[in-house]
Amino acid sequence: MENICKESTIGEALSDSAYLVGLISLMDVVFNKEISDVVKELNIEQSIKDAVINGTGKLGGKLLRMLKDYEEDNIEEMEKHLADFGLVPKDLTGL
Repeated sequence: MENICKESTIGEALSDSAYLVGLISLMDVVFNKEISDVVKELNIEQSIKDAVINGTGKLGGKLLRMLKDYEEDNIEEMEKHLADFGLVPKDLTGL
């Protein structure tokens, strides 16, 4: 996720937060707990918590959603999100 930030209109300033959002978004599976229970135990910015739990903000509402669309093979929706970031699928090659 952080590399997409660097190459898109989101910008490099959010790349560290994007990395955390991506990492934390998988912790429910690792710990076999609800994601909200995992996140509430972490000392992280509220915007990161909101992105992971509620899917809000640039990182949760668009970027994380885009990656979930990719995982769910919902390519049409993924491409819409990419376009919002000024990217096309070809831009993801090598990230």
